[in-house]
Amino acid sequence: MNAGSKVTQQFEQCFYESLKSIQAAPLLYRQRENGIRRVNLEAPFTEWYIAYLLDTAVPLVVALGHAKRMPHYFLNRLGDAGNPEWL
Repeated sequence: MNAGSKVTQQFEQCFYESLKSIQAAPLLYRQRENGIRRVNLEAPFTEWYIAYLLDTAVPLVVALGHAKRMPHYFLNRLGDAGNPEWL
């Protein structure tokens, strides 16, 4: 296995662990602008995050982002998604 694929596997594992954390306790992470909640991935990928909205049934992942690379790039793409009536 080369170093690149090992990093990819580590990132994927951190990503899925974060998704499990969101599913287990979606209210744990504070609400930010437009109703978005955000969880940072674990080390060594702490600058990456998953942004999500809460529906009454399931969290809705709206973006995977990087804190230093246009961190709010997805907000203008949400349209009515930030409106609770859309959910």
